[in-house]
Amino acid sequence: MKKKVEGEQLQAPIILRESSDNDVPLGSRKVFTCNAIGYPPPTYMWLREWENLTSNFSSLSYFEIPSAKKQDQGSYRCLAKNDVGIVASKAAHLTVWYFDGFLNDQRDQFINVYESDAIILNLPPISSSPEPSVQWFMKSSSLSRDSIRIIINEKYFITSTHNLVILNTEYQDEKIYFAIIENIFVGGTKQSADFRLQINRRKNLFEISMPELIIKPTDQLATIGDAIKSFECVANPG
Repeated sequence: MKKKVEGEQLQAPIILRESSDNDVPLGSRKVFTCNAIGYPPPTYMWLREWENLTSNFSSLSYFEIPSAKKQDQGSYRCLAKNDVGIVASKAAHLTVWYFDGFLNDQRDQFINVYESDAIILNLPPISSSPEPSVQWFMKSSSLSRDSIRIIINEKYFITSTHNLVILNTEYQDEKIYFAIIENIFVGGTKQSADFRLQINRRKNLFEISMPELIIKPTDQLATIGDAIKSFECVANPG
């Protein structure tokens, strides 16, 4: 929008340059920039998730984070304003890389399950950005150095929350299971506590185990432009 007042041509702000999405390690410096033209010259205000980061408009066309923290993650915008109008920049999303590993203290677990039943081995919450890679392994004993990586098949399933599902258990499944999590962006690796599985014989050898849903689909909320959502459904054949 342009106006002419007392010989001066007024122009609402137009943003010429703005920051883009960025990933930074924890503790790194990050500077967001926003350059706009207009008359009178625009002033700026910075926001994260539409909440003010600066109390007033000023001539500063940048916003600096001296040392990025976890809570600095989010979408950043600038507002450019003059007497004629105001405009917002596109959102620039900041991702802060960190890796704390497991949030809860861990202890080895001894788990009993009846043969042909299914069991879920639940990992404690993981603090990591971005999401870590998680691999499950099994070994015959605590002294064994030969661990076998578990691959998803008709016997094993790994959920989106990194838990291991063992279906239709049998005596050969009496092993030690553990997971290794890794964040390659910050170079962090952690190993979970051991899950020691014991298979119990059913009292009634002729008891029929019916198929059972172990993992059921759950409701999910999505907005336009989100990544494709996935639904999980796992059944134990019995």
